[in-house]
Amino acid sequence: MNLFHPDLVFQGPSGEPSNGRNAYADLVLRSYDAIEPISFEIKEIAVHGSRVLAEAEISLRFKANGQLVSYPLMSICEIREGLITWWREYYDPAQLQPASVVNVRTGGRQNRRG
Repeated sequence: MNLFHPDLVFQGPSGEPSNGRNAYADLVLRSYDAIEPISFEIKEIAVHGSRVLAEAEISLRFKANGQLVSYPLMSICEIREGLITWWREYYDPAQLQPASVVNVRTGGRQNRRG
């Protein structure tokens, strides 16, 4: 977490922005209640001034049912004075929908209906 600015703004595709490094740290810790990270592979990276664009693939396992999921991701961030000041992630949240959906923002489960 030391790479993130105290006033970090993080935005993912499935929720409101997290404002501040502590809020982002809390989001990450809550997600670990529901998932086990398996891998994070950077495929491509581009730098333009203070901005960094990355294409990656993430693999994780849902703790509730053991389901393994891999999905592509694009992210962009800005680095100032050696710290990440804002970071946005882009991926299809539908790729993270197991039979029992876990909301990492609240830690609550929601059952999917087909």
